[in-house]
Order: sequence, then C-alpha cells, then structure tokens
Amino acid sequence: MKKTICVILTVMLLVGCVFAFAGCNDDDYGRELVKDGTFDSGNYYWYISREIDSSKDGTTISKTEGDNPYLVLNNGSNSGNYVKLYQRIDVRKGGIYKVSARIRNDVLSQGADDSYQGGGIEILEGNARIIVTGTEINGDFVTYTAYVKPTNTNVLTVAMTLGASGERTKGQAAFDDVSVVRVRKDEVPAGAEIVNVKKVREKAYPMSTTSGTVYITLLTIATAALVAGAYFALRRLLSAGDDKPLFKKTWITAGLIGLVTAGVRLVIAGTMFDKAGTAALRATAWNIAGGSIGAAGLEYTNFAPLQLYYTWVVGKITLGNYSLSAFNVLLQILPIIAECATAVLLYVFAKKYVSDKQAALFGALYALLPVSFTLSAGYSVEIPVLIFLLFVTFYALTEKDFVMLLASSLITCLWSPIGIYILPFVIAFEIYIMIKTKDKKIILTICIGWFVSFWLFILISAGSVAPMFKEGHIVYIFKNYYLNMFNKQMCVSNAFNLYALFGLNGSTVNNTAFGLNIAFSIILIAYTVSLYFKNFNRAELVLIAGFFLNAMSVFSLNMDETSLAMGLILLLMYVVISGEERLYWIFGVLSVLAFANVAVVMNYTGIIGDISGRVFFNKGDAGYIIANTIASVTVIYYGWVVYDITTNDKRVFIQPLRKGKEGDATL
Repeated sequence: MKKTICVILTVMLLVGCVFAFAGCNDDDYGRELVKDGTFDSGNYYWYISREIDSSKDGTTISKTEGDNPYLVLNNGSNSGNYVKLYQRIDVRKGGIYKVSARIRNDVLSQGADDSYQGGGIEILEGNARIIVTGTEINGDFVTYTAYVKPTNTNVLTVAMTLGASGERTKGQAAFDDVSVVRVRKDEVPAGAEIVNVKKVREKAYPMSTTSGTVYITLLTIATAALVAGAYFALRRLLSAGDDKPLFKKTWITAGLIGLVTAGVRLVIAGTMFDKAGTAALRATAWNIAGGSIGAAGLEYTNFAPLQLYYTWVVGKITLGNYSLSAFNVLLQILPIIAECATAVLLYVFAKKYVSDKQAALFGALYALLPVSFTLSAGYSVEIPVLIFLLFVTFYALTEKDFVMLLASSLITCLWSPIGIYILPFVIAFEIYIMIKTKDKKIILTICIGWFVSFWLFILISAGSVAPMFKEGHIVYIFKNYYLNMFNKQMCVSNAFNLYALFGLNGSTVNNTAFGLNIAFSIILIAYTVSLYFKNFNRAELVLIAGFFLNAMSVFSLNMDETSLAMGLILLLMYVVISGEERLYWIFGVLSVLAFANVAVVMNYTGIIGDISGRVFFNKGDAGYIIANTIASVTVIYYGWVVYDITTNDKRVFIQPLRKGKEGDATL
C-alpha cells in the first residue's frame, strides 16, 4: 500500500505537468487577447489616462451603427488633450502579435499645441505608436493593422489614443474591433514591419509601499515565532500535567479570547485598510446597492447569495456617506464576529480533548494568527466567514449533530461556492451513518433534511437571481455557481501553486485544461473520501477534508492568494483532537505561507497604498518560485502523513518537555 500512495502522489504531479504543458496555454495562436475590443458590452476593461487633467477630455460614448456597436473617444475642452484608453494584456516575450483596429476620425481640430493628431493605437511599453491616422476626417471606418514583438516583457499595454505628446487635440475619433492576436512568423505579410517593443525597466511592483513591506516582513517572522512559541508552551503544559483551569469560570477564558480576537482585528480594520483597495470595495458595494439586488446578482456572479445580500445591506447603509475606514469596519463586522466565534468555539471544542490551559492556548493561537486577522480586518469578507462555517460544519460532524450539520452545510454553500467542496465528505459520513444505524429517526432526519435543504437553497438564493426566478427559471442559481466556479478561469491567480512554477500565473484556462482539472478534482475527491472508508473515523474525516482543501489550493486551477488559508482551521482541529506533531508543523509552515501569500499580493496590488490595481507576480520572480516549491512539497508531505495516519495507523505525538535534574523542563 505504501507504493500505492507514492504512485498516487506522483500521478498528482504528472497531472500538474500535463496541465502546464498541454492545458494552460495563454498564448494560443489566433486567440483574441483584448477584452471588450468590439464594445458589445461597453468598455469595462479599458482605463483612461490624460496628459492634462480635464473632466471634459477622454469621455467615451457608446454608439451603434445598424447592429454594430462602437466607441467614440471625445476631447471636449478648448485646449484639447492627449488621452489614452488602455488595457493590459498578457503576452509571451519574443512572440509576434498582430494588432488591428477600425478607426474613424469624426471631428478634429487643433488644441493648445501647434499641431494635432487623430485616433491611433499605441503600445505604451516603449511608447510605440504603431497605428497613426493623421488628421484626415474619414466618412467610414478604416481598418489598420500592425505587428509587434515584445522583446523583454510578458505584458503589453494597448491604448486607443486621441492626440499625441505635443499634439493636444480637440474632437472625436471612433474605434471598433480593437484586436491583438498571436501569429506565426510566416503569417506576417511580406514587407510588413514588425515593431520591436522594449519595455523601459522600472520598479518591479510599482504599487507596493514601504509600510506594506515592513508589515510582510515583521508578521511573517511573527507567524513563525507564534507557531514555535505555542509548540513549546504546549509541551511545557503537557510536562506540567496541570489540569487546573486557567480561570475558575470557562466564560472568562472564552471572553478574553473573544476580546483579543476582536481587538486586534478592529484596530487593523480602522487604521490600515483606508486606502485604494477599500475605495474599490466601496465602489463595488455602492454599485450593488444602487440597483435591484436581483440585477446585481446576475452581474456579480462571483458573489454567492448570502455574501451578495450582506454586501447589498452594507452598501445601502453607507451609500454616499462614510469614510473609507468607517466603511471598512462596517463591512468587516461580520467577518470579525465570525473570527471571534471561531477562536472561542475552538477553545470550547479543544476542552473536550485537552486540558483547559491547552485549549486556551489553541484558541489564542488562532486569535493571533496573522493570516487570520489580515483577512478578516479588511482583505476578505468571504474567507473568514467561510472558515467559521467550515469549523461549525465539522464540529457538528464530530458531535453527530445532524440538524446542525445540515444547517451549517446549507449556509456554507449559500455563503460561498467553495462550500460545495465539502459536500462529498458530509454525504459520505451521512451515507455511512444511514447504513450502520438502526435508528429510523436519524435516517428520516438526514433524508428529510437534504430535501428541505435543497428547497431552502433555491428559495433563499432566489432574490439574487430574481429576474430569472420570476420568469420561471427556479434553478437558475446553479448557473451562477457554474459561472463563479468554472467560467473565465485562470490557471493561477497569484496563489502559491504548482502551476505557477511553470510560468502559468495569470494565464487563462482553455477547454483542455478545464476538462483535466475537473477530472483531477473528481479523482482527488474519490481518493480522499476512500481514506475515510478505511476506518470510518469521524475525526479522520476532519483531517481528510482539510487535506483536500489544501491540495486543491496547491494542485488545482483557478486558485488565488486566499485559497491556502481555507483548510488551516480543519488541520488545527485535527491537531487538537490527535496531538499529531507532524501535522502541527505542517500547520505552521502553511500558516506562514498563507500569510505571506495574502500579504505580498495585498502590498503588490496597492490595496494599502494610494493606487491599487490588478497585478500578477512577475514570471521568474525568485521569491514566488521558492514559495511555490515549498507549498507544493509541504502539501505532498501532508498527503503522505494523512495516508500514514488513515492507512498505517501511525501517529507521531507532541511530547512533553523532559524534566532536568533540578526539575527544569528540557528538550
């Protein structure tokens, strides 16, 4: 059997290689790289830049000619301007790309400069003006084509322009069918020029801040110190053999843990997250609250129903008011409450297996874990609440509380599509119980509970897809979940992940990779659930589910920087139950990695700075490569330990500190 697990884990790696080299290829020849280049749905993916700050310049007008929509770029000020409507696209260094656009100059006149310039296309890296229309007024659209070759960059910024440097322009130019596709060298027409684009080197991550770097450095070290300190404190408590409670009343210990958890998060929420990232979140919340919740649900398919409702309520309360810090505190109230409940319930749960002081240590460990308070203080609304719901679900499972188990499973799925990942483990447990038990009440509770849960899911989620629900599409919500989980996938979105080692961070997923990933997920679910059938041990199901979430984070597609944090609570739960030393250190390594992943991306994307935007780790970033390697190796080892426990029944327990001659504890 040992050979079997080695083969399985090796296959996981080989599947990853298949994804990397056969599935995830963002440079398919002929595939369109520009989003909204035909302007059928507006210009959502385009951003504006002006040489002179003027609200009258760079305005856009969506028009339709027959059945064909197009975009008009307008400079309306008397002095004119040089404006750029731009979009960043991922390319491959050394590849050849065909850039084309249909352009029509409608109205042009001289601005404050001596000359002026009509519509055009530029590649901002290297300031390459590859399409120039001059000043001629066109009655019809004219198609222009150019070829470019990025020589030292994997990103190109394509810009529609009106005017030029030193040629501020008044008037309007129309654009349509803006396109960038990769072509082979033999597809370039004879005599056509290929423009070499060389990016001027600049700061690798220009939106990062010094304070962000300090935050990352200090708290990464603090995470390692916290995990190590808790380990030695736990060993000392084991050696002392002291079963006396920390305080006479359990509620005092629970209350202190809750206060510490809330205090740390509220301070950070009110002081640190009042920058550009929170401004973007506020804009999203206000946009959701500005219309009907049903319309918002169809637009923001990345929000599960309960998360959408919560964001809508916060948006309604704050609409047009509130500072960024006040908005962030209000938005994060639910995640912070969830984190407090998680820390307190972890303490209560741990008291069933260890002494009161040891239980308090575990509760405090989670309360002070940097990845936890960074997420709940302002980086994420979804994940902290999801972690709490995962804890409650598996707490109910270990206690065989079927009503709580059904309710928490339902709420988890309504809060986040990730909740669907835990259903196979819950179903496996309940099927085993129904086969084993002779209690008809338990069987009826489970069967009726799933029936009721299904219809409650449909009814509760109906508001998020109200327009479709009213038209009779009562199960339309499942399409939303499909779009959320599978549509517009990326191979990796800044996660510490195996496929990032192959340079696939930020790459889109094609149909081959999509199918392979579904197959991989099914195989992983089948394998992990089969481990439960070895012993039918409820505690081991907690361990197995935690491993599954972490394995998906590192070995599956479409994972982001928050993914690694999801399974930590289940891993810690099993450490509490079993006292397994190997798993404790796996928890420590993954906690450090999870914090570093979230904090570095938070810094690089400018969330705690004055300017924020989407940024991917640079291909070839040494730190990212090292982190991806450590994450992959750690989770592979995690898989081996899970197998060793469930199949070989082998455990390595955390040992008490030995007593020295003078009674002092030693290693």
